[in-house]
Amino acid sequence: MDLNLKQKVILVSGGSEGIGFATAKTLAEEGAIVMIGSRSQEKLNHAKQQLSAFGDQIIIKPLDVTNPENIQAWVATAVAQFGRIDGLLINAGGPKPSQFEQLTEADWQTGFELILMSAIRMIYAVLPIMKQQQQGSIVAITSSAVKEPISELVLSNVFRTGLTALLKTLSRDLAQYQIRVNSVLPGRIDTERIKKLDESRAQQTGISITQIQQATLQNIPLGRLGNPDEMGKVATFLLSEAASYITGQAILVDGGLLKGL
Repeated sequence: MDLNLKQKVILVSGGSEGIGFATAKTLAEEGAIVMIGSRSQEKLNHAKQQLSAFGDQIIIKPLDVTNPENIQAWVATAVAQFGRIDGLLINAGGPKPSQFEQLTEADWQTGFELILMSAIRMIYAVLPIMKQQQQGSIVAITSSAVKEPISELVLSNVFRTGLTALLKTLSRDLAQYQIRVNSVLPGRIDTERIKKLDESRAQQTGISITQIQQATLQNIPLGRLGNPDEMGKVATFLLSEAASYITGQAILVDGGLLKGL
């Protein structure tokens, strides 16, 4: 299938590792012009070096998604260089894992800025050019927790669910401009984030990481963790014209983990 992504300009936040990097790689393989952002210049340099094996149109620019000026500058760079933005992947690290009563007001504010406001600001930044083009695709990486909340991930549950509601609303409001808005909901994907969550749970419960991992696999019908590349392919599809009639959807990629419809 030709995804028709050649020479399309796609912005990927959190693109130096994990799911963001995997999506950038798949986009590059499809011939897209990919601009990735990350807080670490070192990680960006390493990502560009790796991605050059898959495509020769990789642009890097430091990005702190909690900094409004950073977001504006990041998007403005792409518009100035290419004159268009065809797609945006919204992706940010997860907030701290914790039970509700252990969270402070500062923790709530940090999670709010990291997950919800970062996405809002990125969308605000790309909308003028996408509306002018009368075309665009916005995809956010959220979590299976928006369908089935996870007790240790209160901040993620709340803010990613709020983001999902916003995306659904925007999918209807922006359809008149041929701008599609979707989200991808990862379950247990083999990333550093999952490893850290397992470590945190092990510390809180006294159960070994191995036991936690084994219990997790028993609950996944496909019997394994997902691969970031599997997430990247779904996100790339949604960003492409191959998904031209898909908008307002929250697509689970969880190996069958969730039992709900």
